[in-house]
Amino acid sequence: MNSLLEIIDCVQEEGREYLLDYFKDAPIGILNSCKKIDIPAKQIFITEKDKIEYIHILVKGSVKATDYRIFGVTYDFFWFKAVEVFGAMEAFIDEDVYMTTLMTDTPCAFILIKRSKYIRWMKHDPHALFLQSSIMTKYLLEQAKRERVFLLMQAKDRIYILFTNIYKSKNVNGICDILLSRQELSDAAGLSTKTIDRILKSLKEEELITIKNGRIRISNEQYERMEDFIRGKADL
Repeated sequence: MNSLLEIIDCVQEEGREYLLDYFKDAPIGILNSCKKIDIPAKQIFITEKDKIEYIHILVKGSVKATDYRIFGVTYDFFWFKAVEVFGAMEAFIDEDVYMTTLMTDTPCAFILIKRSKYIRWMKHDPHALFLQSSIMTKYLLEQAKRERVFLLMQAKDRIYILFTNIYKSKNVNGICDILLSRQELSDAAGLSTKTIDRILKSLKEEELITIKNGRIRISNEQYERMEDFIRGKADL
């Protein structure tokens, strides 16, 4: 129990308050069995179709989700910041394998809970169950909206969605440097590298991005312009 509290105490204020609320009615068995792991950046720690042994609670860093469900093409357009729970959705629908491949985008820290213990906890803790259900519902609504719009959009519009998602999870003081290579952008948006080069040139000419020394940078003002465009598309 003390080790879990020590872990939570190191989390940033908003996440710390959420975790204290999340675990406030958890049984002693859960508190004593939690363990912390650190994973370096750019490491796949969950692979689609792998058997679920642990629920991973992200308490530090950011994670990228790779989704293979759309026409067999790889799309990387969801990034998660702490606090986020991975494996809970599968547990709630009685699925014993992961549905999505997850990679650390930055160095990350996780709280691990055995899947079987986590399920027993959720069945007997209405408060934690409500919090987790609320998070999952919001995520599913956002994902459904974004994927629907994503599939209907042209190539350039897909890059708008990709860049705004990256900005929301990775900006620092209103500035976001996108460190993905052309090939990674191609994989993320399901587009050819030639198409990526053409779109980046167009975005630079429209002053929606800044490119310096091969690095793509997005300011808050540029992000807002792209986000406004996406909202307009989503409302159609």
